Amino acid sequence: MAMLSAFIQSRDEPARLASTLASLVPGAVEGLLRDVTVVDEGMGEQARVVADHAGCSICRPPDLSAALLGAKGEWVLLLSAGARLGQGWTDAVALHIASGRGRPASFSRSRFLAFALPLRGPASLASGVLAPKRLLVEARGASPTLADLARSWAAVRIDVGLTQAAPERR
Repeated sequence: MAMLSAFIQSRDEPARLASTLASLVPGAVEGLLRDVTVVDEGMGEQARVVADHAGCSICRPPDLSAALLGAKGEWVLLLSAGARLGQGWTDAVALHIASGRGRPASFSRSRFLAFALPLRGPASLASGVLAPKRLLVEARGASPTLADLARSWAAVRIDVGLTQAAPERR
């Protein structure tokens, strides 16, 4: 089975980050998800604590290229904090990877919450992106962001709903 590394773009929204991490647990339990890196786009102390307690690595955008090179998975999942993958995502991702086509993919919008919670974040990260690590490493450029990497690909759709956690109140 191919292994997967996740990269999550996070600002100072610890509850949204925790929601995304919680949706990734089935991947870790099933042995699909190998490691998670949180890309610090202005995280506060509470978001850092959430990432640390979940066993995530943290990097800043200038260090993203090095973090990609060090990712353990052969495939990389790009998400924004607050994105929650729907039930059955691990089977759908494993099937896509096993297809052998090596094509990047994104996730469908949840049928249940499509009108209740608009997807947030850069349009390219709003649907998540799944891509072979080698393609991202080749396309990383001098100083990429997750959004830059995600915009690089015309992705096929994986039929698993992706929703967004509610915005945090301040």
